[in-house]
Order: sequence, then structure tokens, then C-alpha cells
Amino acid sequence: YLERSEPQERADESGDRFNERYSRWQERYEKAAGLADLIVAKQRHGPIGRVGLKFSPETTRFHTYAAASHLPDSLD
Repeated sequence: YLERSEPQERADESGDRFNERYSRWQERYEKAAGLADLIVAKQRHGPIGRVGLKFSPETTRFHTYAAASHLPDSLD
């Protein structure tokens, strides 16, 4: 979805302002690359919500995703 929202330069916009908007978009795009949200909107006997997944295009598979903030500081 972020790919479709790539900013276009506006007629009344300076080049610096456009470059700033474009770099913010590019940061968000690169941060979200390979991630997916599975939305469980209806379930008979369980919770509903969102599940974060990591997409692996080499194998066309989804894997469990844990954000860096949810990982331990060290494995020692």
C-alpha cells in the first residue's frame, strides 16, 4: 500500500520541500518492506486482532515476526 502512495511533486512546491516529503516516504517504505498485517476479524471461539508477519519473497512464505523492541537484549 505504501508503494501506491509514492509522493508526486506538486506544482506549487519547492524542490527542497518535495525532497523532504519523498525522503520521509522512502524511510517508511523501507521500514515496512517485507512486513504484513494479518487481520483476524472474525473467529468463532477465539480472539480477534492483528498478527504481524514477515514475508519472504524467495520462498513465497510468511513467517512469525517479532519487532526488535520485543527481542531480548542478549542471549547470554
